[in-house]
Amino acid sequence: MKWLLKSPYAEKICFHVQYYEENGLPEGAIKGWWLEQLPGIEARNLRKFSRCVLNRASQRKKVGKQPYGTGTVAVYSTELFFTVMGGIDFLRQAGDW
Repeated sequence: MKWLLKSPYAEKICFHVQYYEENGLPEGAIKGWWLEQLPGIEARNLRKFSRCVLNRASQRKKVGKQPYGTGTVAVYSTELFFTVMGGIDFLRQAGDW
């Protein structure tokens, strides 16, 4: 994450959180917690948070386990994608010789 924040792709970072509303924390408190935990992430990097819906079969087993939800980091950059895939391909070919 530190490397990504120092890279030229820092502007393209998107951060998304899924959380259970039944945990009793308001979305603002959850956003504040994530911004505190990830010092390089700014409010402009946040995307709309998603509330997970409890289904009847879960019997509320997931409530309270992750009160601040689960975060996902994404970078939407075709250039970065092809750079990473090219590096993987290079390593794959280097292993064949």
